[in-house]
Amino acid sequence: MHELKSSDMTIKKILKMAKKIDAFWDRWIVHGIEKEHIKLLRKKELNFEDWLNFWPKYGEEYKHKAEFHKEINENKQAEQFLRKASLYYYMNYWIYYKNVMEKKEAYIECIHLNKEADSLSPFITSYETLLASDFTCSGRIRRPKNIKGVILLINPVDSAKEELYQYETDFLNKGFATVCFDGPGQGETFAFLNIKGTNKNWQVYINSVIDFTRHKFPNEKIFLFGTSLGAAWALYGSSHPEVSKVVSVSPTSQYENMSLPSYFIERIEGSFINTEFERPVPNVLNMEYKSPVYIFYGNKDLMVPVEDIDHIYNNLPQGKKRMYFSEEGHCCNYRLEEIRLISADWFLQ
Repeated sequence: MHELKSSDMTIKKILKMAKKIDAFWDRWIVHGIEKEHIKLLRKKELNFEDWLNFWPKYGEEYKHKAEFHKEINENKQAEQFLRKASLYYYMNYWIYYKNVMEKKEAYIECIHLNKEADSLSPFITSYETLLASDFTCSGRIRRPKNIKGVILLINPVDSAKEELYQYETDFLNKGFATVCFDGPGQGETFAFLNIKGTNKNWQVYINSVIDFTRHKFPNEKIFLFGTSLGAAWALYGSSHPEVSKVVSVSPTSQYENMSLPSYFIERIEGSFINTEFERPVPNVLNMEYKSPVYIFYGNKDLMVPVEDIDHIYNNLPQGKKRMYFSEEGHCCNYRLEEIRLISADWFLQ
């Protein structure tokens, strides 16, 4: 069934990185994949079939644990296990960088489990559709009881809204409503509507999702929080008059200045138009910034040079802040929880 896909050179490169490079797993560890499961997978030959068979097995285990806790009215634990199960199915969605049927199938289960978890949550969740020019995007709004502001999450290029549920949880617990959509080339917008990202439609998307958020929350301050390429587009959004403050974690800079592994470039090109004239990164080095921005950066970032981060920071308006972590790499993975808490406090100041 997967013979043709298993010969795909990009997937082979991804699997080779997963087998040999510890840092490949940082993202997944901090988002909820268990280290012991990663060790078990890496002991295998780690071909495509190994990957595809591995994650649903543990996803099913977490589903059964969720059902047990649900039956005894332990909804908080049941919710946590359902989100864990969703993330494990998400791993098979993620491995397919092109829009194929197997990607959709894995994603449908991921979405289903996430919505079941939403039904057990103390926070209200609504599922929304955003019209951005000539395409639509799917997303979610989550609300605490007493809202202190709204945080619009701008996800990395190869992420979907279901991956970053811990971001939502941290901000909700601090009293913020969260808005999270799949932009062009992401999640439902890509898998179900086959809308690939372009520089132009991302500009339209960012402006549209900010306007949408203002319409939904007419009296609340709007904050942007983005990581990696999402951090660069959060910087782009800082020029929007409705945005109060922006947090940008490891923003990508000029595409030509970035050091990207070949498999990642190929992943981007599966869902984003990436040519000499159409880059997935906004021109953050020469942008007109208006809102206060807090930049977080890891000094061991191998993708984005510190000189670019310094250049961005120097161009930011009054109220700017920055924090560099000497031991962190791109996205500051192991400091993300701390970053989210620092960001929430800064938004409230």
